[in-house]
Amino acid sequence: PPQNISAENIALAIVYEDADLVVVNKPAGMLVHPVRYHLTGTLANALTYHWQTRGEGATFHPVHRLDQPTSGLLLIAKSSWSHQQLSVQLKNGEINRFYLAITEGIPPQTGGVISAPLKKGAEGIKRVIAPDGQSAITHYRLLNHTTQTAFLLVRLITGRTHQIRVHLAHLGTPLWGDPLYGQLDEQFPRPALHAFSLNFQHPRHHRRLKFRAALPSDLTLLISQLNFVH
Repeated sequence: PPQNISAENIALAIVYEDADLVVVNKPAGMLVHPVRYHLTGTLANALTYHWQTRGEGATFHPVHRLDQPTSGLLLIAKSSWSHQQLSVQLKNGEINRFYLAITEGIPPQTGGVISAPLKKGAEGIKRVIAPDGQSAITHYRLLNHTTQTAFLLVRLITGRTHQIRVHLAHLGTPLWGDPLYGQLDEQFPRPALHAFSLNFQHPRHHRRLKFRAALPSDLTLLISQLNFVH
């Protein structure tokens, strides 16, 4: 069925595209799709315009999500069929998603697994850890650190809303600049999180596709300002 998404001419960083899917390097601050009070300026609006100008009859089906302030790689299916095929991979843990994160504080170990169920909190958009929540599993590894901050490689096993943000805060090391689960940094007004690596099996020809997206300039600048050990 047709989708009621208005087309908007918004610049896109398309990393890969074919008849079945598109991989986009989403900038921080962009919503993935329209919501009640934000019907324009989203990735869905931008891709709808992109497809219309090319004469394509594609429809917008995000396979996974990224929070509005999170930058990085996002996989979008262009039909209900490809979305269904990719969603099965996601459910079976066959889509690998890796993130780079900067935290306030250093994790207690150089690597580990955070397994803590999540559910929606009583107020607002915050998520909380609760025994009756949905299963949520995050792997992390320390890449670098200063005396007060850490640079982590994070792998999502499940993909709950705000999962990395809540899990790292649970360790006592919230994402740098996260106003919801940590502390606001007026010089870096977003959680320091970037989806940098994505790999999955193509739903049609079954070859494994692998993509990476370099750190955006704001995170590169933050890293230089924090003086990580080289």
